[in-house]
Amino acid sequence: MITTLILSVITAASVFSFVAIGADKLLAKDGISRISTPSLWLFAFFGGFLGVLAGGYLFRHRTEGEILLPAILAAVFWLWLLFVP
Repeated sequence: MITTLILSVITAASVFSFVAIGADKLLAKDGISRISTPSLWLFAFFGGFLGVLAGGYLFRHRTEGEILLPAILAAVFWLWLLFVP
C-alpha cells in the first residue's frame, strides 16, 4: 500500500517536473522570465527526480550540475524510502 502510494507520487511529480523543465527551456529560448533553479530542486525533492533528470537530458537543459546533483540526491532519498524497511 505505502509502496504504491510512493510510486504514484513519484510518477505524478516526475511528469509535472518533466513538463516544467520543457517549459523552462522554451522560456529560456524566448528570453522570458524562467522557473528558478531552487523551484526545480523542490520538484526533484518532492518526487519528480526522474522528470528533472529525463527532461534535463532530453531538452539539453540545465545539465551542468546545477540540477543534476540535487536530482540524484532526491532519487537516493526516495529509493531509500521504497526499499529500506
